[in-house]
Amino acid sequence: MIESIKSPVEARLDGRWYVRVGADIFGPYTGAQMLSFVAEGRVQRNSIVALEGAREWTTAAEDAALSPHLREEEPAPQAEAQPAGLVSRKNPRSEEEIESSNFVIIYPQGARSVTRLEQTIMNLGPACKLSPHTWLVSSRETAGAIRNMLTEYFGRNDCLLVVDASRGKAAWFNFGPELEARMRRVWQRGDRASL
Repeated sequence: MIESIKSPVEARLDGRWYVRVGADIFGPYTGAQMLSFVAEGRVQRNSIVALEGAREWTTAAEDAALSPHLREEEPAPQAEAQPAGLVSRKNPRSEEEIESSNFVIIYPQGARSVTRLEQTIMNLGPACKLSPHTWLVSSRETAGAIRNMLTEYFGRNDCLLVVDASRGKAAWFNFGPELEARMRRVWQRGDRASL
């Protein structure tokens, strides 16, 4: 029986990984989980990561095992003067109109700085607070980008769900591995049903 020999970079993915978001550290995660997080956009180029036993934290883009799996950053579009209330923007590559999406943001266990969290949500675009922990927002951002913006306001025991009702996408934070796996299965079933 011939066994394949893994390169040192491939062998890193067999290790246990940690992700730092603000002052909070999450993990350990397997290499397969980390690649899943990369595919979902939960780990991005600027995410702070460390392999168990590492002496220093690094960005995912600087890690030899993760960087090949990360999407390249798109150049920021040139700012154009637009009238207030405009709800679409042009994609710099295709000049195709991209409209804002409607999002539901739910954080059942609160947040560390509610005032700053709510201000950040209101800065995303037109927003309506539906209950103490539920918002409806129209924004040009993606569900993953909104989740990443808001996670700094949540602690180790808090969770967050961002649903893009317009595009049928979702992003979440800190529900735990078992619940996240169940959520992913349910969401993927919904994706197949809509095809």
